[in-house]
Amino acid sequence: MTSLETAAIPPNIAAQLPSVNFGFDELKERMAKFTLSFDDFIEKQRERQETVDNHKTIKKNIEHYEQEEIKIAANTEKEIQETADLESEISTIRSQKATREAENETLNAQIREQSAAITKKRAKLLEEKQALASQANHNQPELAFWEDYLGLRIEGAGRLDHVRFIFTCLDDADPEREFEIVVSVESRDYEIIGARPKLDEAAKARSLEILNDTRSIAKFLKSVREEFRKVGKQP
Repeated sequence: MTSLETAAIPPNIAAQLPSVNFGFDELKERMAKFTLSFDDFIEKQRERQETVDNHKTIKKNIEHYEQEEIKIAANTEKEIQETADLESEISTIRSQKATREAENETLNAQIREQSAAITKKRAKLLEEKQALASQANHNQPELAFWEDYLGLRIEGAGRLDHVRFIFTCLDDADPEREFEIVVSVESRDYEIIGARPKLDEAAKARSLEILNDTRSIAKFLKSVREEFRKVGKQP
């Protein structure tokens, strides 16, 4: 019924018409509650989605960090191995250095020992040289007599420390026949290197003992000459 129609109804009749309640207020209240519930639902859905998104992000970050952790662990293991290798190499180098230092010390000790031995030997050789020079001066007149009257000739024997003594006038049947003996003066104790004609070991030992005990060349030559004379008399 329109407002015009209502206005056309007399007041006494309008008062008798039934009152119609369309429930607008209730509907409005229900709509307000629905709106609140819907907004709350939307908010919860949004929060839930954010939570899901956060979980996804967190999961993704966790996976990323797990991969990074694996890489770091691999790098750490590699660095540990490299460090162990370097420490082993350093230990080897130190050991080699210690060995070389010990070898150098041993070598230096040997050098010092050899130097001392050489110095001692030089001093001894100088002493012997001086003694030989003194003996030579003493023996020179007698050696000259041996050379001039007894057919002795002194020569080198191919080495500076070898001396050859050559005798003649020992064989009555052949006065020019040569008898020779070679002596090494390399060490303090002289040695007989060879004799021609051959002398037996006992004869050489007797003459050599005289030489080393007395240091007299003249006495040695006299002994050798007597031994060669025995050989010269043999048929």
